[in-house]
Amino acid sequence: MKIEAIKYSDYMGGQSFQERKTMKDIGSVIKKAGAATAGAIMLAKTPLALAAVEAPQGLSVPATTVSGAVKQQVIHAFDPLVDLMMSLSLPIASVIITGASLMILMGFKERGYPMMFSASIGYCLVQLTPMFIKILAGVGGAI
Repeated sequence: MKIEAIKYSDYMGGQSFQERKTMKDIGSVIKKAGAATAGAIMLAKTPLALAAVEAPQGLSVPATTVSGAVKQQVIHAFDPLVDLMMSLSLPIASVIITGASLMILMGFKERGYPMMFSASIGYCLVQLTPMFIKILAGVGGAI
């Protein structure tokens, strides 16, 4: 069997190799996606909160009513994201722990044990996220 070497440009049909994306490029994409998602969530729920505190002409509504409704909106705006993270954390952690176990089996204990430890701690922290959100809301309400 004979091996034939061909040029990269011939193989790719004349397309050039793209440069690797830098962390700045990735960070800007993540920021834009997060802002768009948060804006869409807030816009989708805004009419519900405003309808709950609307008052007829001549009737005053206390400012605490509006801020309470907005606070509840902000607290519950991240519920779908938190639920998604919590449901994906077990499969991701199990894949990482399985990979770490295989690394230990192959003799790379110095890489396997920290990976297993990090996956375990990460899984626990993701599962505790709703508690952290409630604590932050409680601290914000006390201020």
